[in-house]
Amino acid sequence: MSTTDTQYFATLPEDKIGPELMKRVDAFYEYFRNAGLYALCNFSHYQWNKAMVHRGRILKVGNSLEYDLLFVNYYRNIGSHVINLTTSNRPTFKCKAVTTDASVQQQTKTADAVVEHYYRDKDYEATARRAAEYAWFLGEGYIYRPWNPYIGKVTGYKPINPDYEDESGPYSDGDVYEFESEEDVDLENFEPINEGDIQFIPLSVIDVIRDYSAFNYRQCDWKIIRTFVNRYKLAKEFPELKDKIMAIKPVNSDRLLRNVTTSVDSAFIPFYEFYQEDNDLVPGGRYIPFLSADVILPNTGLPYKNIPLDRMAEGEQENRPFGYSRAFDMIPIQVAYDRIRSIIISNQSTLGAQTFTAEEGSNVSYDNLAEGMNVMYHAAGFQPPKILDKLRTAPELFTTLEKLYKEMLDISGLNETAMGNPAGNVETFRGQALMNQLAVQNLTGFLNQYIRLLESSATGMIETLQQYADAPRFAKLLGKDKAYMLKQWNRDDIKSVNLVIAEIGSPAQRTPGYIQEIGEMMLKYNVPLDPNKFFQALQYNNLDFLTSKVNNTEILISQENEKLSQGEACVVSDYDLHPQHLQEHNDKINDPEIRNNPEAIKALIAHCLEHNQKWQSANPSLLAALAIPPYPALPPPPPLPVTSVPHVKETTTIQG
Repeated sequence: MSTTDTQYFATLPEDKIGPELMKRVDAFYEYFRNAGLYALCNFSHYQWNKAMVHRGRILKVGNSLEYDLLFVNYYRNIGSHVINLTTSNRPTFKCKAVTTDASVQQQTKTADAVVEHYYRDKDYEATARRAAEYAWFLGEGYIYRPWNPYIGKVTGYKPINPDYEDESGPYSDGDVYEFESEEDVDLENFEPINEGDIQFIPLSVIDVIRDYSAFNYRQCDWKIIRTFVNRYKLAKEFPELKDKIMAIKPVNSDRLLRNVTTSVDSAFIPFYEFYQEDNDLVPGGRYIPFLSADVILPNTGLPYKNIPLDRMAEGEQENRPFGYSRAFDMIPIQVAYDRIRSIIISNQSTLGAQTFTAEEGSNVSYDNLAEGMNVMYHAAGFQPPKILDKLRTAPELFTTLEKLYKEMLDISGLNETAMGNPAGNVETFRGQALMNQLAVQNLTGFLNQYIRLLESSATGMIETLQQYADAPRFAKLLGKDKAYMLKQWNRDDIKSVNLVIAEIGSPAQRTPGYIQEIGEMMLKYNVPLDPNKFFQALQYNNLDFLTSKVNNTEILISQENEKLSQGEACVVSDYDLHPQHLQEHNDKINDPEIRNNPEAIKALIAHCLEHNQKWQSANPSLLAALAIPPYPALPPPPPLPVTSVPHVKETTTIQG
């Protein structure tokens, strides 16, 4: 019995684990093909990228090229609408911590801004969208977010030769050399040291190798992640393995999806990274990068708290660790649609031109006359030419096309209104809003999985930054008056954060029906409504046109709170929305961090008193014009206490 029969493969020593890892890679792709998963994903990939096949042309097929193939890719069009409805609303990230101390809460605010910075300015948003796209048409999408020490700002230099020595002594691991300017750097003998950063890579189901015998994905406690690297860069990084790296062959085409080609001289080779979770079998976990059974790169225990891989799948296959998408059920309908559409276009293009018939010997001739008139001559006794009655396209074919398209919409969960084509019987904005809401409800499962993907990846990103973001770095953070500013931070500024929550508004909020409903509510509660801005909001499906005044007021109050918190005085206008200002400023007074600041409390109270005074003394007609509630009336004075019994004068009636 071999060692591997009695020992868990992930615990094997480095000199024996290589063949075991490659055996699992080969077994995975063999199973992926034999189980039909490769054929399904490959054909879905073909349908999704069909333009790469027809390249904008109508293809000719048949023995005599008599048939036209016309592809109308509703499969991708409908799927793109699903993905747009899911990802178009940018999420709001809220970081959480175990405790609620003031210093910890400040860390959560910094972490909020850091996550927003990565989502907005790095590749996080694009990677998440691509993962959602993979999850739709391939069943699974992933965000792979390893720490890359070779990117980011340069913090210093180290010699290429580890035996380097200068006047200060020999080089030892960890030494950092600095130069006065970039021109002084000797790039032949020194290489840069970067601060490092998280790298975001979208992956599909075919790039994440796992234990296919597991009954569900959660049971897969090890993964082998496949990416592609430039062999020349890798050989430069590991010169002692240069010959072996240059001998690695490109990946086999049967392990790639359709339309992806390789060549024997390709610079890109498959790069595998084995991750084993930290558990009782392998305490501390394990990480092994490798290229083949005999090319193992430097490896360690698991360098992260968890495997830096986040998965999105709308559904799960029964008793298999693979995802399932309703898009798979749309593929046969798209194929049938293409066939019928090709039949129609072939029939019409072949028989569409008019054909005339005439008897032999009729000697037909044709002349143009004046005034645009024409005359046709034929020999006496012969029949004049006539149009040949040809085959016609069966009307039921067009009806079938409509039914197939409707079936694809039904499977996707969308409707005509969500596709931008409101049905004829849905004419009102409220009806359109209802139809959009129904579409959103049908996409709830896909949307929830996308939110889970964002939360998982954002939480993992914070954990990675807590481990590796040693060097001070700058992030573009949202500061005063909603303006962007650069703030310096490192891992100590976010060390207490342990969870990130993502919140996404409903896609139905971007519909005319929703905007109309908001406009009606504004009128109901006497909020000023500009008709021009209302119609602009309907035209562009953008609620910002209606809420710009409200947003400006909130920005002003937020800016005033920041200044007042520093003891600065702010101007109070007669035209301010005094009730809203008083509420927001009072909330700031109740802030525990502000309560112990005498200057801030003094400035806030004085500012609130001035608002109260101007509100109380304001002209009632001005308040009405600005839709500001009148100043609250003072309650009536209480009744005077009864201190004595009033004198009762007794009257006597004299009778008689």
